[in-house]
Amino acid sequence: MATTDIVLVHLLTLVFLLFFSSLWTPHVADWVYVTSGNLSSIGDTLKPGDTLNSTSYLVSQKGAFALGFFRRIDINSNDSYVGISDMADPKSPFNLYVWFGNRGHPFVKDKTGSLTLDNNGTLKIVRQGESPIILYSSGTNNTVATLYDNGNFVLKEVNFDGSTKSVLWQSFDYLMDTLLPEMKLGVNHKTGHTWALTSWLTTDLPDYGAFSLEWDPKGLELVIKQRGVVHWKSGVLRNNQFENISPDITSMYDFKVVSNEDEEYFSFSNKNHSVLMSEWIITFLGQFKDLRGPDIGGADNCYSYDTNGGCQGWEQPVCRERGDKFDLTTRYYVTGDSLSHNNYSLGISDCKAICWSNCSCVAFTSQFANETGCRFWTGETAVQSDHASDFVSLYLLSSSPSHKG
Repeated sequence: MATTDIVLVHLLTLVFLLFFSSLWTPHVADWVYVTSGNLSSIGDTLKPGDTLNSTSYLVSQKGAFALGFFRRIDINSNDSYVGISDMADPKSPFNLYVWFGNRGHPFVKDKTGSLTLDNNGTLKIVRQGESPIILYSSGTNNTVATLYDNGNFVLKEVNFDGSTKSVLWQSFDYLMDTLLPEMKLGVNHKTGHTWALTSWLTTDLPDYGAFSLEWDPKGLELVIKQRGVVHWKSGVLRNNQFENISPDITSMYDFKVVSNEDEEYFSFSNKNHSVLMSEWIITFLGQFKDLRGPDIGGADNCYSYDTNGGCQGWEQPVCRERGDKFDLTTRYYVTGDSLSHNNYSLGISDCKAICWSNCSCVAFTSQFANETGCRFWTGETAVQSDHASDFVSLYLLSSSPSHKG
């Protein structure tokens, strides 16, 4: 079977892509390739004047990655995205999307968008009735945009013989929640551009979420922040090992650190090149994991009093004590009060932070079906009742035995 045929089969069989199910609700997201007709590959490269639309896709030379238009399926939205999908492992349904070109600006109408490289060398996402999203404008027609087998989509200026004259733009500079081998975490001192991962907002919303994974070049360590506040650190990198990451995990990878006047960055690669390419991800809960390997670290279980396993203590509310935490439970519950934050830009980790800092808050969950917004319970306790009318999955505050508050 030809490479393009294999990839087409992958696209049609993996369109239902399950992103890892949420740890606090059974809701999962389905994704499909946006198409209004027959789906076909136009190769791995856009040339001046070429357009990619809902019936076509790019596929890298060896079929490792595909670039096209994708949309999620839920009861509220048909938003679509220009995305790069990992096609290397058809048995793995997790995190197949490693990059979105219009993150934060989804299409309202899912079959009307296109990705175009025009004759002036402008790479842009065209949206019906709205201004285009300009990825890069070069002002020359000696350009091509190619999807490579490492997952990088590159716009480059070429010489008359087709050789590369210069790289103008690349998707590896605009990270989502996934770090692939050869991607960088750090800073480009020449341009001021930073390379950092940002989590999804929820399990199925690729909007910018609460957590970031960054490289601290001064501390020589990886850092997880929630809304700018440091929650977890890997510890210093020495001899290919991090202080707060198990040697059993770090032994799987080779790490590279570059520091010069132009740039400072961290990158990784697989030691065993016979295995499928690793994908490091920062999840919407603050977990840091390899989707084809182990859990690496994370801030999902860090509290403001916690300094274990890389957790970083931060300003502690006077009402919280060591051992206090939120436990996920699904029961009938009643409380004295229930409050809501009807804010679609808040994810479940934001709700946790808000409840933790509010001394009267004893429980929380999401407000809306798409896992955004917050619902809080206040009062001395949340009481289970067989006769309550509210059956919900929520995070309930539990206190240490010594907590008298």
